Amino acid sequence: MNLSFHIAFRYLFSKKNRTAINIITFISLIGITVGTASLILVLSVFNGFESLIKNIYDDINPDYLITKKNFQSFSTNSINYDKILEIVDCNEITEIYDRKVLIQSIDNENKIRNEFGILRGINKIYSNEIGYFEKFISKGQNINNKGLCIIGSVLANSMLLNPDIELKKIDVFVPNKNMQFNSLKKNNFFSKTRLLVSGTFHTNTEIDNKLIITSMDFFENSEYSNEISSIEVRTKIKNSNIKESLIKIFAHDFLIKNKYEQQNFLYRILKTEKLIIYIILTFILAVGSFNIISSIIMTILEKKHDINLLWNLGGQRSSIKNIFIIQGFLISLFGAIFGIIIGLTICFIQEKFGLIKLGNPDAFIISYYPIKIKIIDIISVVFTVIFLGLLLSIIPSNLINYFTKKLNN
Repeated sequence: MNLSFHIAFRYLFSKKNRTAINIITFISLIGITVGTASLILVLSVFNGFESLIKNIYDDINPDYLITKKNFQSFSTNSINYDKILEIVDCNEITEIYDRKVLIQSIDNENKIRNEFGILRGINKIYSNEIGYFEKFISKGQNINNKGLCIIGSVLANSMLLNPDIELKKIDVFVPNKNMQFNSLKKNNFFSKTRLLVSGTFHTNTEIDNKLIITSMDFFENSEYSNEISSIEVRTKIKNSNIKESLIKIFAHDFLIKNKYEQQNFLYRILKTEKLIIYIILTFILAVGSFNIISSIIMTILEKKHDINLLWNLGGQRSSIKNIFIIQGFLISLFGAIFGIIIGLTICFIQEKFGLIKLGNPDAFIISYYPIKIKIIDIISVVFTVIFLGLLLSIIPSNLINYFTKKLNN
């Protein structure tokens, strides 16, 4: 093997004039380098977006979300909060009640604007920290009095609400539980309540389009009083045993989800997209690496005299084949090394200076493509490149079988 490696190295870096072979080898090296750099760069960008999305939802979503398995509302009287506080070290426990509503406002031109949304009543049972949602308030202030609400930035823009200038009035129409469709009176369908918009929030998620947050007092004297749709629990310590402890407290008809399970579908989509992109770029890399076959075939044809000499001196067929397999391996190895260096350099520059922009800065939470480098991605790319190089080297090296059989005859 040492002799095969030495000869392969000499063939690859021979100083003799082999213009055609050198050009094809150089093209192979460039193709592998560019393909490797592209894989590193694209995977790092995907990692950056995945990390960004996870961070956003980690801030918004509670550590544990407790709902009914049938997603129906349930009575607050059935919950033993003292038991939760006894076994779970909590930062915050919040009761949530979500209800689909119609909201209505009058713009500066006295035109009525209607939008559908979700009204969320919140009631903090226990809190040991400043409200986690404060950081998302983009205009105005958080709800601190009864009759106030904060609204998603996209929904606010569609209704021309600007709480920075003044508190805007909105009418909230909540569907009644027992609608009487045989009556033409609107009051039989909806109960109307007026709220003042004290602020808007911006999370860069879908809730910006539809969510209105107010105090649970909104439902105090309604038919929805003492009802909640979920409980949010935020803990001081991240411990996998907490979920098991909560399951023991709640009945079998309750569903308890951690942060990952709350956005399980989104995370699966991200992983699937990353895998698909990896496969596509690997195929492109394989096509770009096909010049290895041409390079090795031309080297074999040029070195027929050397092959005859090695065979006559008692060289094994496998040892002669290894010379050209190792040559393809070296092309792939150097291409992978150069590609990783270039790819990581571009990643570090992008991470440091953010040179490649996303486009409209107002449409995204950041203005440039995010980058996150993972060691496992680098290892996977190197393994893929070298595997392709070896595979594509084995194919033309089988010409040695033809030459050696011809010599035997």
